Amino acid sequence: MSVKALTWARSKSLSPHLMSVLLLLADRANRRHEVWVNNRTLAETLKRDMRSVRRNIEALEAQGLLKREPRKGRGGRQTSNLVTLLLPEPSAEDAQAAEIAELEKWDEDNQAMVAAFNKDVSNADITAPEFWKRWGKVLVLRDPEKVLADAKEAAELKVPPGQW
Repeated sequence: MSVKALTWARSKSLSPHLMSVLLLLADRANRRHEVWVNNRTLAETLKRDMRSVRRNIEALEAQGLLKREPRKGRGGRQTSNLVTLLLPEPSAEDAQAAEIAELEKWDEDNQAMVAAFNKDVSNADITAPEFWKRWGKVLVLRDPEKVLADAKEAAELKVPPGQW
C-alpha cells in the first residue's frame, strides 16, 4: 500500500465508479506506484463486471491518471496489466525538504548510537565478547588505525580482558 498514492487518489474529483477503481489501485500500489493487477480480481473486489472495470481503467488512463502496460503469458495471450499511477513529481523544494528531514533523522539516530556506545565503553561490567558482539561492526567501519590505537591504549593501561 502506498499512502502517498492513496492521498493523491483521494484528492481527485471523479465519479464514484472511477474513484472506487482509482482508490483500489492506489491501495494496491507499491512504493513506485505500480500495481500488478488482473481485471477479474478488480471486478470481484469491487463487485462489478469486468467490462465496467476495463472501461473505468481506460477512462482513468485517458485522464492521464495512470498508464497501462499489458502483460502477456505463454502463447502471447494477455494475462494482466502493469498499471502505473501517474503521481506528480515532487517539486525541487519538496525534494530538498525530504532530504533535509532524512539527514536530520540520520543525525538523531547517529547521536543515539554514539550515546549508547559511550555508555557501554564506560560500563565496567560489560565483557569484551559482549562488547564486540554489540559494537564490532560499528568499530570495523571506523578508521582501523583508531581502533588499533584504542586497543593499544587499553593494553598500556593494563585494563583486564573483558573490561574494555
